[in-house]
Amino acid sequence: MSDVCDHVAAMLHPLPARGQVPDEVFDDVVDQVLHDRERDAAGLRLAWEETGHDPLLSALSGLAQQRAQIEDHIRVLLAYARTFAHPRPYPLTDLAVAAGMSFSGVRTAYHDDHVTAVADRTGLRPPRRPSPAEPAEPPQAPTARPSRVAGSRSRRRS
Repeated sequence: MSDVCDHVAAMLHPLPARGQVPDEVFDDVVDQVLHDRERDAAGLRLAWEETGHDPLLSALSGLAQQRAQIEDHIRVLLAYARTFAHPRPYPLTDLAVAAGMSFSGVRTAYHDDHVTAVADRTGLRPPRRPSPAEPAEPPQAPTARPSRVAGSRSRRRS
């Protein structure tokens, strides 16, 4: 007889369909999935008996923690790609596709603490930031407005 622990484990470890994995390893993959189901169901059941924590809520909470950790990893990798990668940063469009984000989402996804995390984890030095008094780029001469094409006339209202 199965219980909520078995059901949660089955949802977390779905059996593959034929064709999803090569035929020569299909039985081994199914055996591994069934083993993972039994292990997780037993762990959920033990936690339920010892602490009274609902297995479904515990599984959801654990997945939410994993999601937060994955999101942090994504932000740190984006900080690396945009701040530390040489000779130039990765293009925002490439990062957006790879991370499943929008172009603008990539630009705002990471902050100074993520840049610091990259430096701490890799030993890389954060790039030097210009001081507020120092312009980020050398000033450029103002560009002239394009002149009208010879012979063109502006329309006038009568």
